[in-house]
Amino acid sequence: MCRKEEASLYLASVAKPDRAIKQAHEHYQNLYLKSKTPILMVNAVGNCEDFEACGKSGMWSAQNRISGDGEEVFVWMFLFRCHSSKTLIR
Repeated sequence: MCRKEEASLYLASVAKPDRAIKQAHEHYQNLYLKSKTPILMVNAVGNCEDFEACGKSGMWSAQNRISGDGEEVFVWMFLFRCHSSKTLIR
């Protein structure tokens, strides 16, 4: 578990197929609710060994929870928002 005094952002790079993404979202949402540390989960897209990763990255923060299919736009939007609010990246 991440602790607020130890980290200002929890970044998770994962490779999940569509059948497992809901469980991953629930896991990171619960982790956010316990730690109150903003979380960015970035899922792979495309072939990963014997399965296809589905994207559907997610972000959990005090402002809201966002998930998206436009992965590159999603990640840049999250990082821009964090930087401009001066709450996560300093």
